[in-house]
Amino acid sequence: MDSADDRCGVLRADLAIAAVLVGVVVAVFGRSVGFGFVNLDDTDYVTANPWVLQGLTAESVRWAFTAFHSGHWHPLTWLSLMLDTTLFGPGPAARHAVNVALHALNAVLAYAFLVRATGSRGRSAVVAALFALHPLRVESVAWITERKDVLSGAFFFLTLLAWTAWVRPGRRVDEGRRVQLGDPGGGTPGGGAPGAAAVRYGLVLLAFALGLLAKPMLVTLPALLLLLDVWPFARWRRDSVLRLVAEKLPLFALVLASSLVTLASQGAAGATASADVVPLAARLAGAAWGYLAYLGKTLWPVELAAFYPLRPVPAPEALSAAAVVFAATAFFVWRGRRVPAAAVGWAWFVGMLVPVIGLVHVGGQAYADRFTYLPHTGLFVALVWTLADVLPRRAARPAAAAALASCAAVSFWQVGHWRDSVTLFTRALAVTEGNFMAHNNLGVVLAEQGRIDEAAAHYASAVAANPAWPEARSNYGNVFAWRGDYAAAREQYEAALRVRPGFAMARNNLATTYAVEGDFERAAEHYRLAVEADPGYADARFALADALERLGRIDEALAEYRRTLAQRPGWEAVQARLAALEAREGR
Repeated sequence: MDSADDRCGVLRADLAIAAVLVGVVVAVFGRSVGFGFVNLDDTDYVTANPWVLQGLTAESVRWAFTAFHSGHWHPLTWLSLMLDTTLFGPGPAARHAVNVALHALNAVLAYAFLVRATGSRGRSAVVAALFALHPLRVESVAWITERKDVLSGAFFFLTLLAWTAWVRPGRRVDEGRRVQLGDPGGGTPGGGAPGAAAVRYGLVLLAFALGLLAKPMLVTLPALLLLLDVWPFARWRRDSVLRLVAEKLPLFALVLASSLVTLASQGAAGATASADVVPLAARLAGAAWGYLAYLGKTLWPVELAAFYPLRPVPAPEALSAAAVVFAATAFFVWRGRRVPAAAVGWAWFVGMLVPVIGLVHVGGQAYADRFTYLPHTGLFVALVWTLADVLPRRAARPAAAAALASCAAVSFWQVGHWRDSVTLFTRALAVTEGNFMAHNNLGVVLAEQGRIDEAAAHYASAVAANPAWPEARSNYGNVFAWRGDYAAAREQYEAALRVRPGFAMARNNLATTYAVEGDFERAAEHYRLAVEADPGYADARFALADALERLGRIDEALAEYRRTLAQRPGWEAVQARLAALEAREGR
């Protein structure tokens, strides 16, 4: 067979594997297209986000790049969701479909990177399929808000492909050939014409920058590239450490910029890092337990939930978890002497989890399925290459098929739990304890359905599980307000504000209790504080204007009505009130 026929055969094999990966992803995750939104950040990201719902406009694009919304700065994710609106409208179906399509693309890109970098088609296909089908992928794919995961994942793998092209220009995969430690693999970094090398490196920077604009989880990628210099690129024997680090300095500069913006966005949202309030020993214990939890759910992915509440980890559990993690590390390092992929893959997994493992903790979750989206690829590399080295081929293939079939079946079942909010949070309460988030969010759904007594019970459980969580306090206060017990409502709102003074919604609700009792002086005071906490809170500004009008402070009321219309043009109720007030005052 001549070289042209050989290349055609390789291409046909790669296309067939890519087609299978796409097909199984659609088969397993495709039914999420029929699901709706869930009240776990989908409100902030889509259904109550006026910028996303207006689609791509000059104003919404400006907002995407300048707003620190929901404690994040990821403009490319916002632009993606806005594009959904422009192309498909405001509904959930197309957004789910885009998530599934991006995940299928990522599976193909993961395979393309691995096969180009390692030359091993079979192992690369198994790793890509495990990445695609593992049940821990469900949260990232079936949850519309996690567009940032699947979108940043695409640019992550594109960055790896671009880096491979820069490190090994012109290299061609040859099936059956294995890249060994010390094998140059063809080409030299930046080889070829200087202009072509600059373009290749520019593509690396572009893909990486776009990935950071989708989700800052990619900050560990330059360090990962140093690991890949050990295997499969085998560059540590030929190049100095200083040179290998120096060539990545532009990437580290992007990491620094992204990290500073991320800290600013979390600070603007009022987030408090655990380093400020949780002792180092407790954070280390939580990190050890987190690694063990991820390993456990990788090997036995049962009792998955949309939220795992943070809890103190007793010293014996922390020490046991640390012992397991250290033992696994020792094993993969030992295996790495024979199979470098084992050590590199394990370090990939451990290293990429560092930003979200809880050493600096923001939020109330102990860990999250979505955090494994990209780190899992490294763990699967370590496992597949290790097992392929010790198992005979006649045993390896059935084992891989069984693992993939099991992952597909469990993932298909797990996707169903994301059908709607009631199903999602009922499941979370069934498999976790003290889940204040699930109690609160289920209460919100029940309240929207008019099932106030059931909602009140869940809010009370949320407050009991986490008395310092302001959202549950505020929602529990709403129950008392609906029942006309404004004193009890204010007690809950004030408790929420003691924890988070800038909680605009709780402040607005507190103001409303005074307004309905006719105390417009206090109402105006708290409405103004709500607007100061969140200048874009148009509902609070409208209520402030109303309170000012009732107090006879006409000039201030007119100004607030006009500001409200500037924020939300075409709001008929505000237009009517403004027109009536201007007519009455002869303005």
